[in-house]
Amino acid sequence: MNLRPSSLPAISACPQYQADERENDDTNEGTRRHAVLHHYNLTGEFEIPEGGLTDESQEAVKWASEYIDMTRSGAPIFESKIAIMLNVDGQAVTIEGTPDCRDTDTRNLYDLKWRHRDYRAQLNAYALGIMQDTFTDSIKVHVLYGYDKRAQTWDVTEDEAEEELQGIVRRALNNEPANPCDYCGWCAKSATCPALAERVEAVRSGREDWNLANYHASQIDNPAEMAKALELARAIKAWVEAIEYHARRMALKNGGLPGFKVQNRSGKKSITDIAQAVALSGLSPDDFIRICNVSLGDLKKLHHEKLGGSYTSKAASDRDCLRKLEPITETGEPVVMLVKNRKEK
Repeated sequence: MNLRPSSLPAISACPQYQADERENDDTNEGTRRHAVLHHYNLTGEFEIPEGGLTDESQEAVKWASEYIDMTRSGAPIFESKIAIMLNVDGQAVTIEGTPDCRDTDTRNLYDLKWRHRDYRAQLNAYALGIMQDTFTDSIKVHVLYGYDKRAQTWDVTEDEAEEELQGIVRRALNNEPANPCDYCGWCAKSATCPALAERVEAVRSGREDWNLANYHASQIDNPAEMAKALELARAIKAWVEAIEYHARRMALKNGGLPGFKVQNRSGKKSITDIAQAVALSGLSPDDFIRICNVSLGDLKKLHHEKLGGSYTSKAASDRDCLRKLEPITETGEPVVMLVKNRKEK
């Protein structure tokens, strides 16, 4: 069996997890962040890669670079591959991956992430590979969350890391049943997963252990019932999204599906020259500007391009830009989210 460290957190939640290799905007942005971090530390030059990098990602990369410089005990080593050979109940398992950075003294390991999630299994796998290769007893792990520029750290020994990985891999090797979880949306098996299908069937047939007292959302008045309904809805959502994706692929290949036809929709039109649009529309500039929207992100970027020379950093330029615009800035209503409680370690 061959595994990647990045899949281990998901496998620890569901032994049947298999990574979906489809690219998306989030994964591509993450790949570009890592490339810029490596290049910036290697050359001292901050170059934006092809495909661009958001202002938030640029700030996150610079923060991560500064954090690494302040906490490392030796020279940084970027993107050095690790390989772990495990023997799990007589079965050979290979785990190969590439951590973002470690130092030459083998005391610190760094990985740049975006939003908070439990990456312990992935980072402990990286740490185990480094410790096995360098005969080091322990290592300090640093997970750098770019979204809010915060670091999570812990120390792990070789024995601790190996024990954790043995437990995770053993469940996968034993082919334990699937467990619907937060990683279903990234799983290649979500379209055919029996555990997700069971939950869809539960809605139709009212299976006892997943049955709800009331399926009308507005009439569920018990918090425990609502929590159960939310779990069920999110599990079904992952299955539905997978079916939509694979159905489109099959329809394109076969020219449609029974009862469905392939239909193209025109791409979204956009204006490429605002000044020309004003002249050609026949509207006055005042009338035209009332229907225009301004992206604060784009405005901060332009402010820095034109006036950045008078500021000590882009962050300072951004803060002053927002200060100037404060009298005409409006903040929308806060977004309320329900986030599942993390399990205590």
